[in-house]
Amino acid sequence: MNLSHILVFLCYFCFYLVESLECHPFSLASYNIHGLPMIMTFDETYKRMKEISEVMNTQNVDVINFQEDWTTHGNNILISNLEKYSWNQRLTEFTHTYSIFGSGLLQMSKNIPVNSSQIVYTDRYGYDDMWANKGFQIMRLGNIDIYNTHMDAGKTSGDSQAREKEINQLIEYATTWSHGRAIIIGGDTNLHASDVDSYDTLINSLNLTEITNQSHIDKFLYRNSTDTQLIPINVTIVENSTLSDHSMIYLNILHCSLKGCDEM
Repeated sequence: MNLSHILVFLCYFCFYLVESLECHPFSLASYNIHGLPMIMTFDETYKRMKEISEVMNTQNVDVINFQEDWTTHGNNILISNLEKYSWNQRLTEFTHTYSIFGSGLLQMSKNIPVNSSQIVYTDRYGYDDMWANKGFQIMRLGNIDIYNTHMDAGKTSGDSQAREKEINQLIEYATTWSHGRAIIIGGDTNLHASDVDSYDTLINSLNLTEITNQSHIDKFLYRNSTDTQLIPINVTIVENSTLSDHSMIYLNILHCSLKGCDEM
């Protein structure tokens, strides 16, 4: 086969791929909402929860990953004001001694997932994490497994070691639960410059690509699969200190899958 034959073959092959793919837009938000009780935030937490829900209704994304949704009343405000999100899961499991809060994780979706799971991290460190059961959530929408996570906070060596163990726990779980599948991870990783080894382990072990910025602790990461291509269109980071001490992250992607394989 000469070069011209190879080029013709490649052209036909590329045409076949394009004709075999179905693509549609898909959008997500990730937001650490600083939803501690008012006695701890020293502000009007529940007023902020109402305002956050109004902002999210304006953005109109398909999936929302919240972190630090700590209080029952704050959670009720979010749920009742985000009515278009017909499905949600909140990780409130208590597995650690001295914990007074759950994980603070809340996932919301306009579409009902075909499967879901929630896991508390085994390891944590420091007084700032002793009262919480941080962990990760997964929802399966068609060909994509969407993860929400909040990892151990702090910059001490003990905090870094805890995050390393949490990352290994996440990797071990995702390796089995999301084997061969496309993945999106959005959340507050608390990964700092000193966590470069843990960051590299996460990226390399799950074959992830970061869409945001390695210097930011709030992240979106993704990977493709053999039948699903995720094509990032844009990511927007919005700072609003009156709503939270973290920035909102909005992600728009094209979700492309082989015809007949997409269940979304």
